[in-house]
Formats: sequence, structure tokens, C-alpha cells
Amino acid sequence: MNIYKKSSSFILKMPQKSVFNIFLLGVFLVLLPPVRLPFLDLSFWNTNLLGRGLIDLAFLYVLLKSFFDRKEVFVVKKNNVFYVFAVLGVFVLHSLSVFSAINILTFLKAFEKLIFGFMGFLSITYFVGKNKKVVFEKIILVFFLAGIFKLLLEAMLIAYPEFSTTFADIVLKEEVARSIRANLARGRTYIDLLLEISLPFFLYYFLKKGTRNYLKLAGLVLGVLLGFVSFLSTWRGRFVIYITMVVFSFAYLKSLNFKKAAFLFATGLFLLLSFYLLDKRQILNQGFSVVDRLLNKDVVEDQMTISWRIEAIKESFVMGSVSLFGVGIGNYYEWTAFKPITQYLPQNQKLITEAAATSGPHNIFAQFLAETGYFSFVVFILVLLVFLVNDLKIFLSKDVLWLEKMTIVLAFWGLIAGTLFYPATSLSFFISFFVFRGLLYN
Repeated sequence: MNIYKKSSSFILKMPQKSVFNIFLLGVFLVLLPPVRLPFLDLSFWNTNLLGRGLIDLAFLYVLLKSFFDRKEVFVVKKNNVFYVFAVLGVFVLHSLSVFSAINILTFLKAFEKLIFGFMGFLSITYFVGKNKKVVFEKIILVFFLAGIFKLLLEAMLIAYPEFSTTFADIVLKEEVARSIRANLARGRTYIDLLLEISLPFFLYYFLKKGTRNYLKLAGLVLGVLLGFVSFLSTWRGRFVIYITMVVFSFAYLKSLNFKKAAFLFATGLFLLLSFYLLDKRQILNQGFSVVDRLLNKDVVEDQMTISWRIEAIKESFVMGSVSLFGVGIGNYYEWTAFKPITQYLPQNQKLITEAAATSGPHNIFAQFLAETGYFSFVVFILVLLVFLVNDLKIFLSKDVLWLEKMTIVLAFWGLIAGTLFYPATSLSFFISFFVFRGLLYN
């Protein structure tokens, strides 16, 4: 009992600013590829684990502070009742899918990520209530810095593949390093499949009034570099997401003066010309480009992957009807027809196919349908509609923090767009999803 009191007392005495910075560091670490920590050679002993611990500590502070101050973690008002039910709906319906899970261990692994996401939501709503402007600016900074870090890693992978893979083998978690090598063997660079949602965070510093000129220039250059990296990665889905994020960014025009709008338009023309030249260079060096992949020129690599996705989505319709709660989160692989096939594949292809199948159908709607059932799928559609109405109100408003809020709005919908092509199963996905919605709450 004394240990509990001393621990609680120690946590409560921590300055709120320090706790928020701890939370930010935790979020930053889970957004990055997992880097091995020294002393122990264990797969889970990495920076993602450290990030989890920091988020745990911040959440514990929020709970204890709310309990002893006799205040709610977040306030439910008449104008945000539907919003609260929307967030709770995602969490509760995912949780209930435990009743249909046949592999409890994989369910728990997926559920742990969901728990951390929800902890992120509760923590950020608490901190936002204390100083909204500072919280928005710091969260944007965290995603900005994480985006730079991942962008530079992938640029290095494109420019110096041999050095980068050796570096990854030494520094990164073994499974991640193997995945980087396997994808590189098929002509694709891989650090983060949802890197493109960093674009609004880069543009934020270009658009924000009062930002120093070097930071404005850095934001714009990073946005352009992101386009180059997306193109050169040869992931057609990623390039489509980047173009989607560029289109989403037109929303910023509502608050731009003519000079900045014209500058962005000129940058867009420069990007188009650059993509044309990069296409020619890639075809010369590799024999194909991301444009070729969009046109499905390679029967095996391009058309077969589309066929795989179509079959995976078809399976999701079947899995969704297995029970009221689908097959259970994390349990898609237990039901898929691709599972027995993987043992007959060559090692590299086996690694990629297993990674693809275990992470679900690579479409957020098909994933929700398969893992949580038809009822939850309909609820999820309604949840997104609630979020859409909320975000349209932000877009039409004249809020003092309009630019900050729109940056989060664009990043959130970019996250949803990205998971139309790639898995919505990672810890960084759940943290981003719930932290974004926590920021836009009320």
C-alpha cells in the first residue's frame, strides 16, 4: 500500500508540462521504425517498447490527476455526444470481437495496439483541455520530425541500398530489416507505407504565419522530396496516396493569399516535370517505373498483386458473416486461404506473402468487415460520417487554430486513404488514428 501511495505521489508531483513532453516522446518513438536497444538481444527490446512505456506513464498521470482532482478525463457536451459515441464505438466493437477469435494470442497482440490508441485519445483530450494551442503545435511538430526521420531513411535506402540494408540489419528490429531486404529484392523501398500522410505537417510550416523563412523553405522542400521518394519507391499505392494528399491540400487555399497559392501552383508544375524525368530515369535504370506499375505492365508483379487484393476482399465478406463479431481482430490470417500456400513459396516470396496475409486484406473497410463483422462494419461507416461532418464544420469555420486543425484533419483522412491500400494494423496507425481524433474532439 505504501509503495502504491509513494508511486502515485511521485507521478502526481510531476509538472504537467513534463508529463506532456513524455507523452510526445512516446508518440514520436512509436511512429518510427523500431530501433534495437542495447544490452538484451530480444525482438521486443526496442524503441517501440520504450515509447509504449512513456505513453503508459503519461496515461497513468492523466488517470490519477483526474481521480484526485475529481474531474472527468474529457467532458461530454451536447454538441459532441455523437463524436464520443463514435470513438467509443470503434474501441468497444473491436474489443467484443474477442468472442469470435480462435487465436487469442494474435487477438491480444492486436488488442494491445488498440488499447494504446485509446490511451492516446484519452491523454490528448486531457492535455488539449489545458492549453489547446500549445498541444496542437507540439503534436504537429512531433509528426513533422517523425516524417523527416522516416523520409531521410527512405531517401538513404534509395540512394545507398547496400549500406542502408547493412545499417538496418544492425540497428533495426530483425523482422523490419528482413522486410526491407525482401522488398528491395523486388525493386521496392520500404520504411513506412503511410509516410505520405506527413505532407500536411510539412506544408504547415510553409503556410504558418510568423514562421522563419528557413523553416518555410524546409517545409516546402520536404513536401517535394516526399513526392520524389514516393515515386522512386515504386509502390503504386504510395504514389496514389501522395497525389491524394496533394489534392487534399487544396483545402489550405481557403486561407491562403495569392502569393502563396501561386507559389504552390508553381511547385506543383515543377513536381509534374520532375515525375516525368524520374519516370524516364527509372525505366533506364530498373527497366520499369511506378507509372508502369500503375498501368499493370508486369503480369506477375502487378496484376497478381491486384488479384490477391481482390481475393482477400472477397474472403472478408465471408469472414464477416462467421459471427456477429466477425473472426476477431488479428485473426484474419487464421481463416485466409493464403495461409497453407505460403509454405510452398521461395523464402523471399514466403516472407512477403506471410507478412501481407497476417496483416489482413490491406483495406481498412475489408479488415473491419472480416475482423469485427457486418454490424461493426456499418457502425464504422457511421463513425466516419460523424467525423466527416465534424471536419467539414472545422473547414468552414474561422477558428483561430484553423490551420492547425485542418492539418490534423488532412492527416487523418490521408490515414484513411492510405489504409485503403495498406494494413490498418500497426501501432503507429492506432496511435495516429486516436490522437488525431482526440485533437479534433469538441
